[in-house]
Amino acid sequence: MSKVPDHRHCPVCGKVIPPNVKYCSTKCEAIDTKRKRELEFTKKLIYLLIFTLFIITIVSFLSR
Repeated sequence: MSKVPDHRHCPVCGKVIPPNVKYCSTKCEAIDTKRKRELEFTKKLIYLLIFTLFIITIVSFLSR
C-alpha cells in the first residue's frame, strides 16, 4: 500500500498544493476573495429584503 504525501487542494481550482499553503496562485486567491465579497453582499441584501418585508407586514397589520 502506498502512502500519499501530505497535501491539500486549492479551494478554487482543486490543484494539489502543500499543506501550509492556502491557494495555488495569487489568481486563485483573488478569485476566492472576490467570491467571498460577493457572497457577503448577497447575504446583506437578503437580510435587508427580509427586514423590509417584515416592516411592511407589521405596518400593514397596524394600519387596519
